[in-house]
Amino acid sequence: MTETKHTTHKLSLDLLKSVYLQLIEKHATVFKAGATLLGVALFALSTHVPQILEYEFKAKENAIAIQVLTGKDIRDVDCAALKANQQKCLLAKYQIETAKGTTELLLLSWKVLTFLGMTLVGFSIAGFLLQRYIEAVNSTPTSQVEP
Repeated sequence: MTETKHTTHKLSLDLLKSVYLQLIEKHATVFKAGATLLGVALFALSTHVPQILEYEFKAKENAIAIQVLTGKDIRDVDCAALKANQQKCLLAKYQIETAKGTTELLLLSWKVLTFLGMTLVGFSIAGFLLQRYIEAVNSTPTSQVEP
C-alpha cells in the first residue's frame, strides 16, 4: 500500500515538474494564447451585445404592450384568452424567453473566455518570472572556499 502511495506521489511530482519546466520554456506562447482568448472575449462582447440589446428591447416593448392591454405581467397572461392579440402575446412571450437565454449564454461564454484568458496570462507571467529567477540564480557566482 505504501509503495503504491509513494509511486503515485512520485508521478504527481514528476507531472508538476514537467508542467513547471514547460511553463518556463513556453511562457511567451502561453501569453499569446491568453491574449487571444481575451481578444475573442472582447470582440464577442463588442459585436454581439448591441444586437442582443436591440432584440431584448423589442421583446420588452412587446411585453409591455401586452401588459398595458391586459393589466397583468406577461408571464401571467393567458394568450389563448386574447383572441384579437393572441399572436402578439405569443410573440412577446417567445421573445422574452429567447432574449433571456441568449443573454445568459453570451455572459457565460464571455466569463469562461475571460477567466481562461486571464489564467493563461497569469501563468505566462509566472513562467517569465521563474525563468528570470533561474537565470539570475545560475548566473550568480558561487563563492569558492579555498582549503
